[in-house]
Amino acid sequence: MAIYYIHFTSGLDSNNGLSEANAWRTLSKISNGSFSPGDRIRLARGESWNENIGFPSSGSNGNPIVVEPYGLGVAPVINGQISGSNAILVDG
Repeated sequence: MAIYYIHFTSGLDSNNGLSEANAWRTLSKISNGSFSPGDRIRLARGESWNENIGFPSSGSNGNPIVVEPYGLGVAPVINGQISGSNAILVDG
């Protein structure tokens, strides 16, 4: 299981995404990435993205890929289409 971080303001897509200090910037890292069952993708609270997001990877029964917020503040916002049914989006 890996945990990936995405922070629009301070992230860089050249980072590895594996810590808050090395967060990715764009949702395209998810749409074009490869994830395993049980992986978690954390979006920074208080941030917003004006892009689409897709999930090319699949979790498994009882071991989904989870997208969840991290940090303090309001829930992250995705101003685009969300496609795919291979992950669970956790509200809040």
